[in-house]
Amino acid sequence: MARLFCQAQGTLGIITTAAVTLKTVTPENQVLFFPCRDIDQATKALKVFVATEEPHEIFAVNNVYLADLLSIKSPADLPPWTLVIVIRGFEKDELSYKVKDLGMLARQMRGKLSTSLQGAKKAGEKILAEVNAPGGPAIHKNSGQGWAPVVTIATALQIKNAANLFPRTSGAIMLPLQSGGCFYYQPDLRYREGEEARTRKVYRDTCEKLLKGGILFPRPSALIAGQVAKRYPDNVGLLRSIKKAVDPENIMNPGKLGM
Repeated sequence: MARLFCQAQGTLGIITTAAVTLKTVTPENQVLFFPCRDIDQATKALKVFVATEEPHEIFAVNNVYLADLLSIKSPADLPPWTLVIVIRGFEKDELSYKVKDLGMLARQMRGKLSTSLQGAKKAGEKILAEVNAPGGPAIHKNSGQGWAPVVTIATALQIKNAANLFPRTSGAIMLPLQSGGCFYYQPDLRYREGEEARTRKVYRDTCEKLLKGGILFPRPSALIAGQVAKRYPDNVGLLRSIKKAVDPENIMNPGKLGM
């Protein structure tokens, strides 16, 4: 429901058939990695690096999510959390200056930037390929395993308090919003075939705890649409009124967002 107020697309249960993003093609591109010991350090580092406005892409992932991105079987071989920074430019010297600036900030945070990750071959190339052509949910789905993302917007403190709600087998990704004032936070639940009913209950219970912690759900799934509606009744009332005015016959994705 918050998407009404942050002026994002996707409200009212209306889906576009395509989304097009235009980016400047740069000849020089480099991926940097900043390992973090925990989720708290990851959110702080995101704030520091995004404030420089030098990264073209920046996000933080835990070891489970990063293993999916890099096609690594053992997440335990990776740091608990890793910041992934993509810098781009037209000359190598331009990137060199950026690397020096970001490296100085990394040292101030008692860390180190690297162009590679131990145990991960061609990590930078794989990240650039994923950024240029995202694989979507397919990268998380192994044979016999399901993947259920929990899409939220949260502050650093809310994320820190919520981290223990998810098992170690869960992947998670964070992207800074509003210069690090809050974050797109997407933890997930992994489950095996036959565990769908149990996982639905865990999903609902976990989302209820996140809602009580003040975390927002910009795209609530049908499973939790009722819970979100109870938490924000004024927002839902406004949303329903706009939906009725725009789509009086309810032909645009009926049933989406529980409407």
